[in-house]
Amino acid sequence: MAYTKEQLAAARSANLADYFLSRGYDCGTRKNEFHIKGFGGFFINAESGEWHCFSNGEGGKNSIDCLQKMLGMNFNSAVKSLIGEDGKAAAVQKFSRPSREISAGQTAAAKTFSPPERDDNIKRIFAYLVGTRGIDKGIISKLIAEKVLYQDKKGNAVFVHTDENGAPIGAEIHGTLTADGQRFKGVAAGTSGSIFKIQNGEAQTVYAFESAIDLLSFYQLADKDKLQNSALVSMAGLKKEAIKSYLKLAEKGEAKVISCVDNDERGRAWTEGLGLKSFNILESAGVKDWNELLRKRNGETLTESQKSERKGNKKI
Repeated sequence: MAYTKEQLAAARSANLADYFLSRGYDCGTRKNEFHIKGFGGFFINAESGEWHCFSNGEGGKNSIDCLQKMLGMNFNSAVKSLIGEDGKAAAVQKFSRPSREISAGQTAAAKTFSPPERDDNIKRIFAYLVGTRGIDKGIISKLIAEKVLYQDKKGNAVFVHTDENGAPIGAEIHGTLTADGQRFKGVAAGTSGSIFKIQNGEAQTVYAFESAIDLLSFYQLADKDKLQNSALVSMAGLKKEAIKSYLKLAEKGEAKVISCVDNDERGRAWTEGLGLKSFNILESAGVKDWNELLRKRNGETLTESQKSERKGNKKI
């Protein structure tokens, strides 16, 4: 669809805070910023309209870019979503403090989780997770069989969050294809406070990761005997609120939480800020995250086909 210059200008300057609030995203306020929860540090300035996400380093003042980078929309879908079906909804809108005011600590009503539409094909997620990321195809096949991993219509890998009864309540999404080397990472609309996890017995030891891919990489490298009575959880970023229930158990001495986040300044600061114990393997190996360590141990010179077939990685 062709849009006029006026429509494109309106979409670029559309009120992002109103956009996310009106669609039921879990939001809070911090000074003059709106915190859109579930994205790993996603904030919108209520005065300037500028947005920034700490988990992926994206940001700016362009609302179209925001929906493309944070929600995985293509350009036309982002424009249409911002200006409405008639192309006029945001045509004269200037950024101002959202009409639905919320006080500090208050949240908007959570939107019912609606999972991304499932594709019948799983070739992209196999090619990406096994071929590119080096994760064992047996692990991926098991997750698919358990219905906690699937490919959506956009070719993304969808890691499903479930409740204690196994019902889906949220999802972490990873893009698989890109033209510029940058892949979409985020959570599905309506996801709030839930996590992707692999649990074996009681969660006496909890390993906290920044992404499902790092979680699976660690799981592949680990000695499974040492993972008895443990939970591996992905926060989809550096989100204390995602593991607050485990942190409360740790305070009472009923569990131990171990930080397995990235070996970078932000990850180290997050770990130290919560007073958590962390692995020092990433630093000694000279890598940033667990998937980088997995690929390093798989052998960077292997072909993609060889990577997907290789078994028996060194355990940690």
